[in-house]
Amino acid sequence: MTVDKNHSAGFRKPVKVTETGEVFESRAAAARAIGCSACSIYEALKRGTPIEGFHLMDFSNDQETA
Repeated sequence: MTVDKNHSAGFRKPVKVTETGEVFESRAAAARAIGCSACSIYEALKRGTPIEGFHLMDFSNDQETA
């Protein structure tokens, strides 16, 4: 079985920190910067709860960046 790395489902979904406006290329990158696990980032996004004092949102390429 091969994995199509061009297919974005589940791979490197951008994350935006609401307070700072900073956008990370992936949940893992956001987790490293914040100091927690990628699983914690996923749960915070899913529940809409802050993590380490920051509110996060999915920030995919199909959203407006205005």
